[in-house]
Amino acid sequence: MQTIYEEMIDEGHDFNVMIINVKNEEEIIGNLTGQCSFPVFQDVASVNAWLMYYGVKDDIYVYTADHVLHSYLSPFGTTVTVLTSEVGKQNMKDAIIAAEAGL
Repeated sequence: MQTIYEEMIDEGHDFNVMIINVKNEEEIIGNLTGQCSFPVFQDVASVNAWLMYYGVKDDIYVYTADHVLHSYLSPFGTTVTVLTSEVGKQNMKDAIIAAEAGL
């Protein structure tokens, strides 16, 4: 996501990114924060943020500037969301651009 973020910012897009790390993988948060220039939050049992969104690993939620959910990209859906693939990368960019434009 960091690469996509940097590319889109360089292209003039204005958006924010954040990651919520799954509560059972606290040991990897250092890897995430070391690679990202955007916020990475650690879910904990007392908050259970993933449960609030019925989330699973690698879910992607794209919101509009007005904080309205625009796109939900599931790793189990028909849309490729593997961000290391060119198709997944383009799908992520397309979702951000559509939310930014209000489409």
